[in-house]
Amino acid sequence: MKEIFCAFCNKLIEREIKKETKNSFCNKKCYYEWLKTNAPPFPSTKGELNAKYRHDINHTMDCEWCKEPFTRGAYQITHGARFCSIKCKREWYAQVWSQTEEWKQNRREWAVDLMGNTFTGNLMTSPQIIVNNILSNLKINFINEKGYKNVSVDNYLFDYNLIIEVMGTYWHCDHRKYKTIPYDRQVTRIKMDKIKHSYIKNIENIDILYLWEKDLSENYDVCYKLIEEYIYKNGKLNNYHSFNYNIINNKLTQVEYNIPYMEWDIENLNKIIDISVKEKRSKKQQDKWTIFNCEFCGKEKEELTCHYILHKHHFCCVECSKDSRINNKNWRKKDATPSNKNNN
Repeated sequence: MKEIFCAFCNKLIEREIKKETKNSFCNKKCYYEWLKTNAPPFPSTKGELNAKYRHDINHTMDCEWCKEPFTRGAYQITHGARFCSIKCKREWYAQVWSQTEEWKQNRREWAVDLMGNTFTGNLMTSPQIIVNNILSNLKINFINEKGYKNVSVDNYLFDYNLIIEVMGTYWHCDHRKYKTIPYDRQVTRIKMDKIKHSYIKNIENIDILYLWEKDLSENYDVCYKLIEEYIYKNGKLNNYHSFNYNIINNKLTQVEYNIPYMEWDIENLNKIIDISVKEKRSKKQQDKWTIFNCEFCGKEKEELTCHYILHKHHFCCVECSKDSRINNKNWRKKDATPSNKNNN
């Protein structure tokens, strides 16, 4: 142990000195306080002014988003360094990469794969359990949530290469209950049902059997016999929706020909969508947006108000922001003046 004086408060302390040091401190607080006045200036400790800076392995390149030059080590460039900051990387991801068809396709495939890998019995609905029980009673081998490239299906009968979809009354908008379509999520689901039906039919050449929630709970025997018929005829039926069948004289018979919303053409479907749903799908909430003029080029630009208020200066694009900095040294003193079109 050796007695020494703290370099900041000059307090006498005892330390076990393993090697000679220029300064010692009694605690971290004294060390940080000493740094405030004695640490070398920031530019001299980082970047090209640092004595250990390696010009042979550090390279300057332009940020892919803001186009500003930045320096990175060779190992970082090898691992794909393309942006000067996390902020620029997030902006590029949100406004460029996430808008590409490649990214959207990757997300679709990821969602299908996730559904297939994480599906458990705890996620099954009551109608789905009924269908599973019927298939088990008929000793039919099946799997839940079979994933294809872009979609997943509720029940895949792998011994027969056939598919059964369970259609919930609310989610898939059963026409017997909903004479108009009152919810935006139902419109979205109908659209997805159309896409799934077309994909499975055109790519996999399979006609899907649709068992509706109301029939599974109220006409169990119809659904039971319809599954038997579907398998017996190798997936070839006159109609593939359970609400078009009934049992007459102990025989499964097609009694009606109702067309679900998923098979309606777009013009007729638009006629029964609630007007409030149309407005919600076609118009944004104007009171949440602010219109302003770019400080550099004067071009009119629209931005969410919650984003607008976070910044003092506003430009229509990254290029205008960069040019403004170059051409006007006092650009920080300017203020963007939003036009009050939303308020008029």
